[in-house]
Amino acid sequence: AGREVHYGPRGEKVTLDGLRQALLAQNFRAKPAANRIVIVNSTPDVPYEIYFEVVMAITTADGVLALIEEDEKAKK
Repeated sequence: AGREVHYGPRGEKVTLDGLRQALLAQNFRAKPAANRIVIVNSTPDVPYEIYFEVVMAITTADGVLALIEEDEKAKK
């Protein structure tokens, strides 16, 4: 699961290249900052390399990264 990348309102599985293309197609540069937000919700088993590639894809497409972090205390 940690190697899968999902994108869009329906969370469709995409490749990293597919993610890059989808983000560039959003034309974030032409949008106000509030409309550039890309929410990233990663699982603890995501390899750093994949996480880094996703963050770089968002940055390269002029998106604004928003992270969702689960509260570890809430799980206990």
